[in-house]
Amino acid sequence: MLVRLSSAIAALALTATAGAATISGTIFDDPRAYAVRSELRPAASATVMLYRDSGLVTSATTAENGAYSFPSVADGSYWIAVDSRSIGSRAGAWPEQTYGPVGAVCDNGRAATTTLVAAGPCYGGRFAAQSDDPRQLATAKHVARISVAGADVRNVDFGFSENVVTNVKDGTNVQGSLRQFVTNANAVEGPNAMRFVPVGSAAAGEPWVIRLTSPLPPLRHSGTTVDGTLHSFLTGRAVGSGGYDLQPRSGDPRPPRPHIDLQIITTGDNGLSFEAPGAIQVIEIRDGLTGVRTSSDLTMERSVISGSGENGLVATAGTVTLRHVAISDRSQHGISAEGNTLLDVSDSEVTRCGSTSGSAVALHVSAAVIARCSVTNNPGIGIEVDGRGNLIRGSQVVDNAVGIVLRPRATNSNIVYNDIVWNHSGAVIGEASGTAKHNRVATNHFNENGGAVIGIGSAPEESSTVACDPETLGTTGTPRVDATSTTGTEGEGEIAVEGSACPNTTVEIYTSYVTSELRQHIQENAQDLSSVREALKRNEVESRDNTGLTRPRLPSVGEFNFAGSATADASGHFRAVVPWPRQLSHDEGTIDFRGGALSVAAIAFDRDGNTSHFSRRKLVQTH
Repeated sequence: MLVRLSSAIAALALTATAGAATISGTIFDDPRAYAVRSELRPAASATVMLYRDSGLVTSATTAENGAYSFPSVADGSYWIAVDSRSIGSRAGAWPEQTYGPVGAVCDNGRAATTTLVAAGPCYGGRFAAQSDDPRQLATAKHVARISVAGADVRNVDFGFSENVVTNVKDGTNVQGSLRQFVTNANAVEGPNAMRFVPVGSAAAGEPWVIRLTSPLPPLRHSGTTVDGTLHSFLTGRAVGSGGYDLQPRSGDPRPPRPHIDLQIITTGDNGLSFEAPGAIQVIEIRDGLTGVRTSSDLTMERSVISGSGENGLVATAGTVTLRHVAISDRSQHGISAEGNTLLDVSDSEVTRCGSTSGSAVALHVSAAVIARCSVTNNPGIGIEVDGRGNLIRGSQVVDNAVGIVLRPRATNSNIVYNDIVWNHSGAVIGEASGTAKHNRVATNHFNENGGAVIGIGSAPEESSTVACDPETLGTTGTPRVDATSTTGTEGEGEIAVEGSACPNTTVEIYTSYVTSELRQHIQENAQDLSSVREALKRNEVESRDNTGLTRPRLPSVGEFNFAGSATADASGHFRAVVPWPRQLSHDEGTIDFRGGALSVAAIAFDRDGNTSHFSRRKLVQTH
């Protein structure tokens, strides 16, 4: 009996020793999805399960500090699995794994898995394209293989983020998808910045593509950023260009197009819709009736809106800022700003948008800014201005049906330092049914625009005096160039210009080489017109600023290059001295651009900003 008791005590001691180990760790929230240990924050009330290959052993719930433990674990091999649905308490939110411990099983991006030998990034867990189901080990996604051999196993830590996108699938309840990110952002208060970390690889040179099967819900919480910057699932670090064009096109004057690694093919009325302040970065949004719609503050940077649809961006309220955005192929508007929207667009492009009855850029707002942009090759109006105090500066308005149209409500606009070229039915014109007053059109470059170059208010009539009644005319009177003379030599000398204008107005002088040979050639060989346009756009149309305003341009029939300005005195007389430009020689196919007579023309604007039509050109009398 005594022997038996001793044996029992010994057996009990052995059992206690074999089962004395504890497995412990922490479940973390990784809000920025960096998969960096120092970025992680504890996640309370998460469910963690202990499995053996034979099935579930037990489960635990994390404390306030995110910690969990399984005490008295016998030696052997185990699986730790985390129920990702249990992390957080926000209805509908479903985080995705970003970080794993030693032993974590992670998708290797090649339809297989790898096991971590050091804690670190484990984006998407065991199956990046499959959602978590921890009810059995085979479908549990967030797992780590643990060996117990008589000692405690610590730091079995996992990190999860509601902001990471690890796959390009779509549908309801797809963990790690773009749609789930939108759901998460609407469920979680505070800033939510999407981090795009797709597990796997795309075809060389091709973007990742998400094809939405139904419209996305609007984004309703402040501070949501939809960011398609590409990150490596192996390291978490950015591997894309961040939307910057790594190889800008040589000689192309247009803003460089963003380099995009994520394309979203949308469906329904709106591709991305914002009802609260947010941002879009480094994404191409295709199709959908409207690519982006916002009724709140929005910043859009280094992104593209393309494909079939009616509108590129529609803004009805808020401060909306676009930087390095390319919008194309929208049948109604590329950009439409309405209501009390405060719009600021720079270094962006709108092309092949609008229609013969619509505008590529519609500014039905006040205080909008269009700066250093390219509005080109649109079948209707390039920019429509229908509000107060709008600014169009340093931009290219090229090859549209009409360059810029000022609606009757357009007032106090400034259209300055732009290249306005090859617009078929006018460069800057007012609406025929009303007069837009107090709009300043100054220091621009015009070339080969059909119709009026500046056509605001009543067209001037031939007269020996200058009419100066802006209320009747709808603008200030058109100046007259009476005399010219030169000193020095072409390219180095000066031109003196004298004439009459409305008293105390600012008079701008424009130089032009009148090339009758070119006009005659185009009339006889209409098929060459497109090649002339392309040559001019490719070689000589570029953004304008305060420098280089007298740079010589290729001569053509309808060219007007800003040369300088003067102020008319109280009697209306003005005298200006401007540089004598050098004429360039250039051949394009069979067309010789050399030759032609130098002329000058003038416009004037008064203190209220009313801008006249162009005067008749006056041939320069050279010595």
